[in-house]
Amino acid sequence: MIDFDMDKVHENLLEVVRDAVDWEDILRRKRAILCGLSGGPDSVALCDILHRLSEKMDLTLHAAHLNHGLRGTDADRDEEFVREFCAARDIELDVERANVRGYITSGDRSVEMAARSARYEFFGRAAARTGIDILALGHTADDRIENLLMRLFRGSGGRGLGSLRTVRFQGGMTIVRPLLGVFRSVIIDYLESMELEYRVDRTNLDETTDRGRIRNFLLPELLRLAEESGWEGTREALARSAALLAEDEAFLDSLVHEHRGAVQVDEEGGLHLHVSELASLPSPILARLILSSIETVDSEARPERQHIRCIINMIKGERTGACDIPGGLRAELVGDQVLVRKPPDGSEPEPVEIALDQLPETVRFGPAEIEISILKNGAKRTHTSVEPSQGGIWIAPPEGCKSIVIRAVRPGDRMAPLGMQAHTKKISDIFIDNRIPRESRITEPIIESRPGGEILGLPGLGIISDFAKITEETKTVIKIVLRRPLAA
Repeated sequence: MIDFDMDKVHENLLEVVRDAVDWEDILRRKRAILCGLSGGPDSVALCDILHRLSEKMDLTLHAAHLNHGLRGTDADRDEEFVREFCAARDIELDVERANVRGYITSGDRSVEMAARSARYEFFGRAAARTGIDILALGHTADDRIENLLMRLFRGSGGRGLGSLRTVRFQGGMTIVRPLLGVFRSVIIDYLESMELEYRVDRTNLDETTDRGRIRNFLLPELLRLAEESGWEGTREALARSAALLAEDEAFLDSLVHEHRGAVQVDEEGGLHLHVSELASLPSPILARLILSSIETVDSEARPERQHIRCIINMIKGERTGACDIPGGLRAELVGDQVLVRKPPDGSEPEPVEIALDQLPETVRFGPAEIEISILKNGAKRTHTSVEPSQGGIWIAPPEGCKSIVIRAVRPGDRMAPLGMQAHTKKISDIFIDNRIPRESRITEPIIESRPGGEILGLPGLGIISDFAKITEETKTVIKIVLRRPLAA
């Protein structure tokens, strides 16, 4: 960590911020910075320092403040303080109010997580309004240590442990944290030396949150025990470890970036991971590529290790099927791609029943048009019961069959595909074997006999049941042809 001459903390901190990153490289496109300003000590210090440096660095400073709406009048006073702070320095300010509790969409999502999501979404909107894609945040070395311990207790890998970096690209913005090498105690000294006021968020003293427990109980106790055991400089050592992990992760991210071409995003925000181009990648690099790609299209998704492992196994050919990702996404192997997307809203088509004595007839089932016709007095198709073109089958109705029903799959559905000697198989497994996307399965027609309820075939897949096979003795044959719209 950085050593400070406390008599010159003002000059020291300005120098730290100026030297923390390559500003000339970051500012080359537009010499403007958006500074997140909560009103707390860290953000106030950073905004004041950037303001003091703005003329020397030839940059324009804007600020952004989100009123989370969680602390009533205290939050309103924070907003008022920020407005006065910026007005006194002629800093343009972007302000929004949010109902953070409305961001909590599930019971496993904390208020802290919801507030973070709301904050970064707001920063994205503020960046769009101002046209500034560089965001400066006031995280300090203390935040880095707290983040390290919190992620460590959750079992995170290097990516999580080193997630707080001085420069990071996220959601189309360059996020800069120039105070990561500075402890909060130095920030307070700077504010006092400059006679700057700041707001105190009393929820930081709350030990019911993960960060509150780390900050106010676990970390102080850890430092006390370390000192009693003869270990010196524990706080600095933890901050140094987090910084080294962040450097390693930045390097690994550069390796991941080389394979971005194997991942595409479609117009609806779905990810297309190309199996043939990714299967040979080492799993650690592949895992980072998958995770960062998911975060790019949906910051609300919360994939865990098992979900990333599931996608890796699909890419490497070790499993088929699909897996649901917390946050509303689904990953599914379809052909040479793993698709990661939100399942489209859809409803199950109503069953359609057609009496055999009413044939021929054309009906609609979901997006498909189905033509059903009947041949009597013998059948010539004794070697195959599948129409040469896609989406067609020829079946022999069971004895006593009066009508057929076209319906969607139901839980527990089974059939005996032709050639399996009457052994049955789950319809869901047949869909997986044929790589039918999960969201498309409710519109995949199933042909069922009435009476009896036997499943006779799946015309969209060209599969018939062993119980509906055509033989030399077959007198009546039903031909079913399915035509899907071109867009499907």
